[in-house]
Amino acid sequence: MKRLIAHRGMSSLAPENTLAAFSLCKEHNIQWFECDVDILKDGTIIVSHDDTLDRCTDKRWSIM
Repeated sequence: MKRLIAHRGMSSLAPENTLAAFSLCKEHNIQWFECDVDILKDGTIIVSHDDTLDRCTDKRWSIM
């Protein structure tokens, strides 16, 4: 039995690690997805792969 796992959701069809990418998994019959979760200094939980916004946005901010 094959098991497909979507990397950061359906990141080829929607921005990675977003609700849109996660929702597309169901539409494409993907039962599992991997996402990146981190905890900021103040205890806030975020879903992001990188320590900065540089790669996925036009902003150059650190999120840590």
